[in-house]
Amino acid sequence: MTKRDSQKAIDDILRKAQKHTQEHEPARKKPSKAQVRKTMRLIERVITQRDTIKQQKGDDPATEWENEFLSGIKGRIKSYGAAFFDPMKGDKTKSLSYLQKDKLREIKKSITKKNTDRRS
Repeated sequence: MTKRDSQKAIDDILRKAQKHTQEHEPARKKPSKAQVRKTMRLIERVITQRDTIKQQKGDDPATEWENEFLSGIKGRIKSYGAAFFDPMKGDKTKSLSYLQKDKLREIKKSITKKNTDRRS
């Protein structure tokens, strides 16, 4: 068997494996448009709240990581309709994974807490 024949055999095996995977692996369901809009509104509310506090108080209530997280999720949802792909991390029909949703909730809570702490 020549080098060319062995490469051809490897390519055939890879093509068969890819075809088998496509046939037997269900396609990822995308989140509905309503779900995407709902998630985008939630993210926009958190960002708006952060910006309002930033204007009133003069300093950013969110950390640099939290700001990057918000902008990253917003960008992925705009581009792909979801911010994650692994079905083990969340419901295929949702825009955010379980951990992303929890982290978004924590960020919103910390921003509002920092705002109420500064009022006193």
